[in-house]
Amino acid sequence: MDEVLIADLVIVSGILALLFLYWLNSSKWAEEKEDLFEQLEVLDRSLHVIGAFLQKIPEMQPQFAINQSPIGQLLEFFQSFKQNNDALGSPILDDTQVRDDSGRYSDGTIKEEKVE
Repeated sequence: MDEVLIADLVIVSGILALLFLYWLNSSKWAEEKEDLFEQLEVLDRSLHVIGAFLQKIPEMQPQFAINQSPIGQLLEFFQSFKQNNDALGSPILDDTQVRDDSGRYSDGTIKEEKVE
């Protein structure tokens, strides 16, 4: 009977030890759960701030409307530029010489040389 009593005491003390270890781990887990919950709250608040900012982005964008095609405006610019050059006459495209008699480049005007 002593052997049975000792075996029962060992089993009961083992169960008590396991319950005590479970209690210690659960208290540590509770602290870790609290820390995790606090971190999740911080993450939740930051996501709310980001969400509010993303909702305000359309209000912050400038509102404008183009009645004409941008390509049409570019074509008009180039046409007016070409008309202005045709009216002024481009010295490079004209039939004037850009080289003088000795073969040097010049602006097409004859400069007087000073003879001493």
